[in-house]
Amino acid sequence: MPPRRSSTATRSAGCGVVAAARTCGKGPADANAPPECGDACADPVHQLPAGTRFHDLRHFYASALIAANLNPKIIQARLGHATLAETMDTYGHLFADTEDLGRTAIDQVLRPVLTEPERNWSLHDYKAAGQSAGGGRAGL
Repeated sequence: MPPRRSSTATRSAGCGVVAAARTCGKGPADANAPPECGDACADPVHQLPAGTRFHDLRHFYASALIAANLNPKIIQARLGHATLAETMDTYGHLFADTEDLGRTAIDQVLRPVLTEPERNWSLHDYKAAGQSAGGGRAGL
């Protein structure tokens, strides 16, 4: 049995490197073409960084889905993972902290609720104090 190659050797050999790919999907233009995107692309912004691998694009795609706040089950399906645990083991560190999400959800629910003093004041009391109903808070 031949010796197993390490992942470093595979990476250094260029395995899976995307060659001359452009994010716009157009073929590369001549080397002397102006730096713009037309029928063929010479825009350096559209060039993927040298050494980009297909696996790098997969991680970028997963990161973009997470940043867009997609449901983890949808991300699991799009990446072809067998289980949600596989997705979370790989990309769980990219998801927002659940405690922060919980606090934010409660804050949003309670924000429009009037405080005790605001509930006890009558509309007449607000007008006398020169305030709008709701203590001058927007949307109330």
